[in-house]
Amino acid sequence: MNLLKWLQTKAEKFFTQTPEPQIFDAQSPLLLEGQNHQRNGDLNSALNCYHKEIEESPFNPYGHLALGNILAATGQFEEAAKNFQEAARLKPDFVEAHCNLGSCLKDTGRLQEAIVSYRRAIEISPDFITAHLNVGNTLLNLGQLEQAEESFQKALQL
Repeated sequence: MNLLKWLQTKAEKFFTQTPEPQIFDAQSPLLLEGQNHQRNGDLNSALNCYHKEIEESPFNPYGHLALGNILAATGQFEEAAKNFQEAARLKPDFVEAHCNLGSCLKDTGRLQEAIVSYRRAIEISPDFITAHLNVGNTLLNLGQLEQAEESFQKALQL
């Protein structure tokens, strides 16, 4: 049980930190500009860039992912989830979109749906440690300790 508590603490710290903006499609100047604004802490300008990217290139899953990441970081989980869903629809093998969708679902209390999203990310990329940790943490929140431990053990093996 101590291992589970330690892993949960580590996972919670990891997922409450504001992540660095991800590297997006280098062909999109708007995404790159948005990343620069995001790195400098100017979230409004970053949001504007990402909205404009989606307006100009609605089929670019990276624009939806970028917008979803900022919306999630500012607590707008329902809107973020819609963008992650769209990114995953546009690019079904988009591991980050599935995993980030799971995190939004978890943050809105939809734990079973979150597990489905995390497991989809694992199907796509079995070595994606973050998804294994997320499954374990969510199972832990549901009181499913044995299954949570299995997920944490898998993450440790990777």
